[in-house]
Amino acid sequence: MTARLSALVIVAALALSGVAASAQVRDTTKTPVGTASISGVVVSATSPETPVRRVLVTLGGGSIKVPSAAITDDAGAFQFVNLPEGAYTLVATRPAYVTSAYGAKTFGRGSGVPVSVRAGQNVTGLTLKMLHGSVIAGVVRDPLGRPAPDVEIIAMAVQTVNGRRRTTPVLQQSRTDGRGEYRVYGLAPGDYLIRAQPNSRIDQGGIRQTTAAEVDWAKAASAKSGSAGVAAEIPAPPPSGRPVAYTPTYYPGSVDAAQAGVVSLGANEERAGIDFTTLLVPVASISGTVVGPDGQPPRNAQAQLAPAQGSTTTSLDMLIGMAGAGGGVRIGADGRLSASGIAPGRYRLLIRGSLAGPGGPAGISLPGAAGALASSIASSMLGGRAGGPTLWAAEELTIDGHDITGLSLQLQTGVSVSGKIVFEGDDPQAPADPSRVTVAANDAARESRSAMDMLAGMLQGSGGSGLKDGSFTVGGLPPGAYRLTFGAPGTMAMLGMTTGSSGWVLKSAMLGDVDIADGLIDVKPGQDVSGIVATFTKMATQISGRLQDAAGGAVSGFPIVVFSTDRARWSAGSRRIVSAKPASDGTYKITGLPPGEYFLAALTDLDPNDLYDPAFLEGLVGSAFKITLADGEKKVQDLRMGSGS
Repeated sequence: MTARLSALVIVAALALSGVAASAQVRDTTKTPVGTASISGVVVSATSPETPVRRVLVTLGGGSIKVPSAAITDDAGAFQFVNLPEGAYTLVATRPAYVTSAYGAKTFGRGSGVPVSVRAGQNVTGLTLKMLHGSVIAGVVRDPLGRPAPDVEIIAMAVQTVNGRRRTTPVLQQSRTDGRGEYRVYGLAPGDYLIRAQPNSRIDQGGIRQTTAAEVDWAKAASAKSGSAGVAAEIPAPPPSGRPVAYTPTYYPGSVDAAQAGVVSLGANEERAGIDFTTLLVPVASISGTVVGPDGQPPRNAQAQLAPAQGSTTTSLDMLIGMAGAGGGVRIGADGRLSASGIAPGRYRLLIRGSLAGPGGPAGISLPGAAGALASSIASSMLGGRAGGPTLWAAEELTIDGHDITGLSLQLQTGVSVSGKIVFEGDDPQAPADPSRVTVAANDAARESRSAMDMLAGMLQGSGGSGLKDGSFTVGGLPPGAYRLTFGAPGTMAMLGMTTGSSGWVLKSAMLGDVDIADGLIDVKPGQDVSGIVATFTKMATQISGRLQDAAGGAVSGFPIVVFSTDRARWSAGSRRIVSAKPASDGTYKITGLPPGEYFLAALTDLDPNDLYDPAFLEGLVGSAFKITLADGEKKVQDLRMGSGS
């Protein structure tokens, strides 16, 4: 569970930071070699400062595709040599310490300040400060007061925005030992929720509690069997108790994250005694059959059982639910559907499949959470290709501890979204390969204001890739609202991405005379959407310049936000909302914005989650100024920060 959860958190972090996730294509390009170097020292964030040895310092950016790493020596020193000209980020990590990015204003938060180097330049004397992490420790017990061993402990950073809690899992996790004790270390100062994730949540059978009637029956049976003389008749045993299972529990003892207690940490602080008890809840099973439009069991059937939209769950619950934890749904080759160990709540059961026929097995059984997650990803990546799922069925379910039997689902033909891919100004000597363009239809109902929610929307959607002839089709979509994203050749379609490593940038996605690249499409039952034209160009817009102080000196560490003046564009994943961090020489560059009018503002600090919060953007309007970009236009715009900026 720990490795799987960490993978989910890392993927969400990539989406949150806007880092391009490169497609897994073999790269034979040699690492570029230059003449610049960067060196410095890692010290403790204490007074007096002391060197921190054995720190892993990672350098990325510039023109290097694979980050370089160095280990600090006993004096805390590190060095990177033979670097090409460019801007590089430095990140320091060591167990028990808070991960630190060079130039970041807050420990454990922010991407830091890129270090800019020219050919032949030796940048020396850099100092990265590392803060010894804080600790949360305690004991987890079961409902009988016994220590609960081998329970996964998840720390979730929490913020309150507009009266609503926003939670984000952190990579620092723990697991209780044989005494039920846990210790989560390396935490940055801040507020946290602590969640116990028992292993039995993904057990398929649950636990059956012994009822009072069973105890009375056992006592009576024991008394009669021990009686002398004629053998007494022993009555039939009473029905067994309902199955129960341990559910995720938040400190100090709640199944609802909204009711969880907040643990506040200062710098290098240890909070012990964060003890709580796991909770048992009644669980249920579902069973039934799935057939295609022809009445036959479907082929390649895949199922997701996820918390329903609007239910009181966190984004983590949604991702774990779609990964199959707490009730992985199985569909056999005969179309029989089964799932067990499902905790109370409201769920959406989504099934995709293909018509039965030659060419593959009638059903797919991927046991456990890892299999269901693989199924979800496979569905997302194969949805628009030949042989991918083309049928769907969905059912809203309310689980209250009682089994649901006899569920009958008939798959319907899914709606398809199709069109063509165009490369504007394509080089006939080296034409772009449209089959390397990835297309994704993300479920807009699952989008919210955080990367975890956007990732959930991606997994609930469908996807595919272009064909050699430039056409694309994403099929098998249930009715609903979707956001189409197009990944340039060599990259995956990611929300909020503007550029790809190939140099191609999505210019527009036209459906008739409407650009849907930043909007939603409404998929109606039985009505395919066709005629979309996705145009890529290398004539990308660009805003560049230098951030200066009142005296004209270079300023770094202050993020720059560019966002559309059209408030209708202030939505999750919009290409018209981007941020950049000036390099150490104050220079910045933003490439690939669609033509239009924008607000431009420099901030003292930025939480990436705020980028899609309309209230946050509205607060920037008064201190921002406008800039207009024409098609392919490149503008230089220096920014000067002074009093009141």
